[in-house]
Amino acid sequence: MHKTQDTQIEHFPDRSLRRLLQDREYVRWLVQIVAPDIETFLDFSQITYQKRSFISKALQERESDVLLSVPFREDTDATDTDALLIYILKELEAMAQTTAEFLIEQGKAEGKQDAVLKLLQLQFQHVPETLSRQIRNIDNLTFLDTLLEQAMTVQSLEEIDMNSALEST
Repeated sequence: MHKTQDTQIEHFPDRSLRRLLQDREYVRWLVQIVAPDIETFLDFSQITYQKRSFISKALQERESDVLLSVPFREDTDATDTDALLIYILKELEAMAQTTAEFLIEQGKAEGKQDAVLKLLQLQFQHVPETLSRQIRNIDNLTFLDTLLEQAMTVQSLEEIDMNSALEST
């Protein structure tokens, strides 16, 4: 792999959030969540991205920050120099780790869903679409373990007890 590709992948959490913040509507949405009372007073068409960081060089591998300036609209009492400064600090390692953990758990759940459905198909040849969808919508690993045990021992599909499996979690 080329060095530039490694760098892009290596800094994905930082680059992806910066890319999102380039979209004015995403920034508007963020302000609506954090400070809904002031969103209507801001001119998002004039947003500027400040090229300044408050992160020390020693922490730049673990943290990143973004500084945005959103001026107030002309029809407010604000002066020409008044603007809302938005500062976002990101801890990159935690963000990447959280994403990785989520994907690992999702993969485990999908593997167990596949195993339950495969066992039922081998034993009964046909699994109704409704039951298949129910199993595909389960992401609780303990619940899926219980269903896997049931799939190995039931004599009919009607014996699959979704409620008792749920109670075991």
